[in-house]
Amino acid sequence: MFWNMLEINLLKQYKLSERRERIAREKGFESYREYRDILAIMQGFLSWGDYQNYLREREKLKSAGERQRFFAKARGFESYYAYLKFRANISGFRNYGEYQESLIKKRGYESRGEYLKELNKKRQQSPRNEEIKKIINGIKEKGKSQSWIAKQIGVTKQAVSYWAKGINFPQEPMLTRLLSLSDLVEKTSQNNEV
Repeated sequence: MFWNMLEINLLKQYKLSERRERIAREKGFESYREYRDILAIMQGFLSWGDYQNYLREREKLKSAGERQRFFAKARGFESYYAYLKFRANISGFRNYGEYQESLIKKRGYESRGEYLKELNKKRQQSPRNEEIKKIINGIKEKGKSQSWIAKQIGVTKQAVSYWAKGINFPQEPMLTRLLSLSDLVEKTSQNNEV
């Protein structure tokens, strides 16, 4: 098999990730994932994901998907999926789905569905999602519906419903509009009480 410099560098990165896992375990962590979360928290971020969001914003990228495409292209791949497929292949798997299943089982889950259910539960209970739920419920307590909220900030009713359940988190422009709307509803409510 012919190996180009890109593939050799990625193989080195793969070996680096194995070394990271070993170092994390030597430091008393179950995995590198846990270790990197602690490192991010020590730097003042809520989690590794928040740190990644900070990097994305610093690099002026609009979304996590755009950051992934940027990451893949910087390593010579046509897409992020092509990069993931390559990672799976050098790890000995036929495809990325098989690789993903393996990682999920390593984390102690029986299936991808079980893992996603647990991930959604954690997301819904995250402090930032809890805060959005409180904001939406505060507006609803003032007699406004989710449909009304959606119309005021320019999103679908389903988007507001997902935010209220903690399934999704609003992107920056929508978050700003939601906070402004909450302030406006609160001020209007106070004026009506006087």
